[in-house]
Amino acid sequence: MFSSVPIFRNSVLLGLQPDDLASFSKQLEPVDFRLRQVLIESNEPIQHVCFHESGYSSVVAGNNGSAVELGMIGREGIVGLPVVLDCDRVPFDIFIQLAGHGFRIATKPFLEAIARRPALKSRLLQHSQAFNVQVASTAFVNAKHTLEMRLARWLLMCHDRVDGSEFAITHDFLSTMLGVRRAGVTTALHVLEGNKAIRASRGQIISNHPPRTAGELCPWEAAWGPQLGSFAGVLVDLVTNDARGDFVQVVTECFVEFLEFRP
Repeated sequence: MFSSVPIFRNSVLLGLQPDDLASFSKQLEPVDFRLRQVLIESNEPIQHVCFHESGYSSVVAGNNGSAVELGMIGREGIVGLPVVLDCDRVPFDIFIQLAGHGFRIATKPFLEAIARRPALKSRLLQHSQAFNVQVASTAFVNAKHTLEMRLARWLLMCHDRVDGSEFAITHDFLSTMLGVRRAGVTTALHVLEGNKAIRASRGQIISNHPPRTAGELCPWEAAWGPQLGSFAGVLVDLVTNDARGDFVQVVTECFVEFLEFRP
């Protein structure tokens, strides 16, 4: 609970009209998100809706032996969106991939606020659609492109959600997120290292250049148009306007040569 209006970094909270935000802001609780902390467990009631201010979460389906990442949620989004669609549980897990902090609110008062304010629900439904687009684009890239392209896209999505250029992540975890063998991840990382896009060491990946700007979206992002540009995927308002670098050019080259999809 806040005694005054806080300054948010989360794009969902930032984008709400003052009256819509005020309808539930007093119930927002500051919280630290721990690495690997489970925010939503598959087929269990959604107890809280969470808003990242830093760090990000992974949406993962399957068990430990066959798990694969379906989507990623950072400070551009909201964890627990299914409750807006009158769904109290989901068939996948959402856990913290990069530790950080943010806010959470119990599901019941959040739904009560939505019921009182149709404009709030409309805005949240837009975010829900944007996340659906992210998941759909993940399915497209996974089906149509090489492991190097998939890894490049995944690293770009992580890079847009962190403060800085370092990712604390292991090859084993990358193989789970991408649904491939560890040996394939190692080979793909070597390709990106050879292009001087990243530096990889044990448990850490460092990008050699700043995050992207609005003019530096990958082809798959540009193809999905304003739904990604305004609400999810990689949000351009999370990066600085003067952030330029060869990192984007080098990594997106992994997509361009074989990209056949057009909007």
